Amino acid sequence: MPTKSMGQFMAALRKANGLTQQDVADRLNVSNKAVSRWERDETAPDISLLPAIAEMFGVSCDELIRGERNMDDQPRSEGAKTRTEKQIKSLISRASGKFETLSMIALLLAAAGFIAMMGISYGAYRPHIGFAVMLLFEAGAATLAAIAYRSAFRTVEDNELMENADPALSEGFRNNAAKRSFIVYFAAACAVLLSIPLAVLSNGFSVLDFNYYLPNALAVILILVIAYPFLKRLCLSRMTGKKAQSRSEADRVVFRMNLIQIGMVVLSILLVLISVSIQSGIAIGGVAVMSLAAASAAVFLVFLIKYPQYKKLIVLNGVRNLLLMLSPILLAMAVGGVYEMNENGVFVENSFYLQYDKLAPALGYLLAVILVFRALTARKRRDDRE
Repeated sequence: MPTKSMGQFMAALRKANGLTQQDVADRLNVSNKAVSRWERDETAPDISLLPAIAEMFGVSCDELIRGERNMDDQPRSEGAKTRTEKQIKSLISRASGKFETLSMIALLLAAAGFIAMMGISYGAYRPHIGFAVMLLFEAGAATLAAIAYRSAFRTVEDNELMENADPALSEGFRNNAAKRSFIVYFAAACAVLLSIPLAVLSNGFSVLDFNYYLPNALAVILILVIAYPFLKRLCLSRMTGKKAQSRSEADRVVFRMNLIQIGMVVLSILLVLISVSIQSGIAIGGVAVMSLAAASAAVFLVFLIKYPQYKKLIVLNGVRNLLLMLSPILLAMAVGGVYEMNENGVFVENSFYLQYDKLAPALGYLLAVILVFRALTARKRRDDRE
């Protein structure tokens, strides 16, 4: 470890042993400013301190004065390196433990905010007051998560030990902290969005009936579940400063199939809603939905035959999309129509409306299909990586 001066040599030895300037000062009974001046070569330690300094760093007085190690002291240097690695891992472990504790508190705050919203709304019939209280809880949760992330990041990155750390350790810590922070932010956003129907559809002295709130909540949850992977990718790339990985060939193939099949699902839903508003429209809408379902199955088979190397991913996504084709039929069961005729038997007005008591099962079915197949897909990708 050749250096140009005794001060630089002392600084290198201190960092290699995982010590701060204050640690050295405490052991030698001097001020940390004195240690700082030594390492900058502005002053030199008193000659009476040299033996204590040499013993602390595991070198000889001659090596300390010359500012370099003898070649036969390499084994001792390796031992110092091992101690430094342990110090770094211990530092990261302590910072991670503190961060995880604060993140858990923030997550509990987010949950408490939503519970308070529901309790005040359905217990005291004051949904607007409950919404305000919930916002305070969610703001506190998000703020605590942000403070915890910044504090943990500074604790690790600003420590002198990290100068000798493996970059993979720092990157792993940052990625883990970013993921936990995102969970808190997402939970707070969920609480706010799930509370909006109660705040908007209720007045100041009454609350929306739960049978009407449930479909709204399920619709919000469905949107959040669909948006979750995109929001996670965006948030983590911003927090870690890393660009999202480009899609693999398998992902691009599955994306094209999903785009076609999901487009058919959306088109089927629109056709069902339109068919309700016209005379004898249900039968026509049913034929259209069945035709689109057959076309979706054909698309699935084409991709399966064309890309056999991605069979498992195509099957998981294709079967899910085919099951989603049942959603227009379930939604049609929740749609009612009103047709008015004049005295001559001519339609003068037709309209449709949603039967909320039948809408919740349809939304629950959609949500269950998406969650089950997302879990299966994630497990398949995890098995492939292992």
